Order: sequence, then structure tokens, then C-alpha cells
Amino acid sequence: MGRPLRVFEADGIYHLTTHGVDDRPIFIDDVDRQSFALRLLRIVRRERWAIWAACLMDTHYHAVVQPLEARVGDGMRVVNGAHSRAFNRRHERRGALFESRYTDTPIKDEAHLWSTVNYVHDNPVRAGMVDHPGDWPWSTYPGCALARLLGPHLRGV
Repeated sequence: MGRPLRVFEADGIYHLTTHGVDDRPIFIDDVDRQSFALRLLRIVRRERWAIWAACLMDTHYHAVVQPLEARVGDGMRVVNGAHSRAFNRRHERRGALFESRYTDTPIKDEAHLWSTVNYVHDNPVRAGMVDHPGDWPWSTYPGCALARLLGPHLRGV
């Protein structure tokens, strides 16, 4: 029996996250992060997602997305699948990179949205990687590299 079908609503907002197997890195360096960010940008354009927040950590990533159409699963399958294949090829490894498909949490209201956006942007600070969210380039926090890349698709940040 297959996995249950996930249901998404057009214009719904979802906090998506994916972790590496056993909390192992899914990004070793900035080359991995940059190639993932470019893949994410292609999917955002193709699937017509608005981005509220995103952050690429070492062992996982977060994205708060709002699909203009109810298509999230196809985009996540492409992003995660392509990243896994490229990561394994580049780092001469094989096997699963991610511990599971991905987690999706529907955003219930405006307060939930802003607490989630803050949570995503504060992730590198809580992990002790930087002192301020603006110091982590792989985030959509204003002024960061990922924010500049995804800029035309960002909402409310």
C-alpha cells in the first residue's frame, strides 16, 4: 500500500522542512547550498510558489511557501530528488540523503505565519552558527544572499 496522498490548498501557506538521515549533513559547503538554491528557484518559478521564508542549514532546510496552485508535492519531489542525486554524485556517496519525504505544516493564521517566519530566520542563531540572522547568507532574512536570489518571489519579508 502506498503512502497517503498529501492535500494542499491553492494559496494555503505551508512550512516545509526536510532533514538528513540521522541528522547527517545535506549541505557540505556553499557549492551544495548554491546548487540547491538554484534548484529551489526553478521550482518556485515552475510551480508558481510565493516564498515567505527559507533557510538552508547543514543538516536540514526550511521553506515557508504559498503555492498559487495546489501543487507542492511535485515540486518537493523534484527539489529533494535532484539535490540527493547531485549531492551523492559530487560527494561520491550513495543511498538516501533525506530521512523521509518532507514535513509539511499548514499555517493556521497570521500569528502562526509570523512566528514561523521568525523561527526559520532565527534557526542559524539558535544553532550557534551566527550571532544575528542577517549574518547567515543562506536565508531569506533581509539582505542575505538567499533573499536576493529569491527576491521576486518573496512575500512579506
